[in-house]
Amino acid sequence: MAQIAKACRVTKATLYHYFKGKENILESIFNLSLEEHDRFVESIRVEGGLEKTLEEVGRRYMEILDQPSTLEMMRIFQNEGMKSSVITRHYVTRNGKRMENYLRMGVEKGVLPDTDPAILRNVVFTFFGALEHHFVHAHVLKCEFSSGGDEGYIRFLAKMFSRTLEAIRQMALEGQIPKGGVTTP
Repeated sequence: MAQIAKACRVTKATLYHYFKGKENILESIFNLSLEEHDRFVESIRVEGGLEKTLEEVGRRYMEILDQPSTLEMMRIFQNEGMKSSVITRHYVTRNGKRMENYLRMGVEKGVLPDTDPAILRNVVFTFFGALEHHFVHAHVLKCEFSSGGDEGYIRFLAKMFSRTLEAIRQMALEGQIPKGGVTTP
């Protein structure tokens, strides 16, 4: 709290007036960060087919990852979130709600097939996780992660995940997996 107060140029007493403790400050920071991600998803437009849409999603997500505030959020969560079960629980709960929103919006926009939410959750989580993994290696650790740079990797992921989503869509149409799972109340 002393470090936070110093960085904000206020007293610890002032911080405690607005926040009960470090966990509440971190919750507020996480919420602001996740709101930015929500605005990002809400702004996605489906144009040029699934693969092109996923390329655009990948590019825009990499831009979010490259912002200093996002990098700081990753650092804070790694340092502080793992020390506190309260912070971890809040982050996981809030992230889960965000993922459900992403799935619902993806289905409504036609990017994702309306099928078993568990399958879609895994696919979407893996897509964004792969982008984050690439970003950390290429931009934070400064090691060559893929031979096409960011753009080549984004195109590769978009191609692979568009094929995956189309296969899932086809399987749902053929009755091999449940359909109508995400937007159905």
